[in-house]
Amino acid sequence: MKTTHVSQIYLKNQIETATPLERVVLAYEGAITFLNLAKNLMEAKKFTDATIANIRAQNIITELKMSLNMEAGEISHRLSNLYSYFIKKLISANLERNVNHIEEVLKHMMDLKKSWEEISKQKIGGQENVSNKE
Repeated sequence: MKTTHVSQIYLKNQIETATPLERVVLAYEGAITFLNLAKNLMEAKKFTDATIANIRAQNIITELKMSLNMEAGEISHRLSNLYSYFIKKLISANLERNVNHIEEVLKHMMDLKKSWEEISKQKIGGQENVSNKE
């Protein structure tokens, strides 16, 4: 088997066996990976490849936004607004070829990922977080 194929199988299994909270953390990890890639490619002036990586990060952020349970309260609405802001910043990064926009979103995504990891560790009695749909 090729290494790529093996890693794809591993990732598929990891996602399929993850709890909803763990899936949120995995989504953040994916977005952060693509944001780092976009940042590095933009700094290397490989703008087409940077745009592709940026759009992949945007797609993940869009999925995070779409998975929010808007009936869960204010936190869901705040996250929705934050995700919308991130997408606008990443679109601007592509249009302006401005790596600072990517760095800003990357910093916030890393901070949010840490928060989701803590929530995942602290879940009580098997209940999943109410901010994301199951």
